[in-house]
Amino acid sequence: MVKNEIPFASLRHPATIASAHSKVFLYSHLMPPSLSNNIRRLRFDRGMTQEELALRVGVSRQTIMSIERGATNPSVLLAYKVSMALQAPISEVFQMEGGLMPV
Repeated sequence: MVKNEIPFASLRHPATIASAHSKVFLYSHLMPPSLSNNIRRLRFDRGMTQEELALRVGVSRQTIMSIERGATNPSVLLAYKVSMALQAPISEVFQMEGGLMPV
């Protein structure tokens, strides 16, 4: 059985059903974690194009564009390369929004 999975037999008990519904309600109101970034602003501050940043970190311009828009999350290694190329701390380049699920 998967952790936090409710056994089928216990679903008949009203208290279990109420507990399961309240967990779903509670979890559905939490913001799922997402990654935002300041790459565009930092690039502009440094007079750098997407193409220049892409060449420095070894990816395509489309990859940089996708990361900037938030459509793609970079690998940890790529995130560090981007922060190094922009000469900024990684925490200034990328921020996590939302939170973790309670256990």
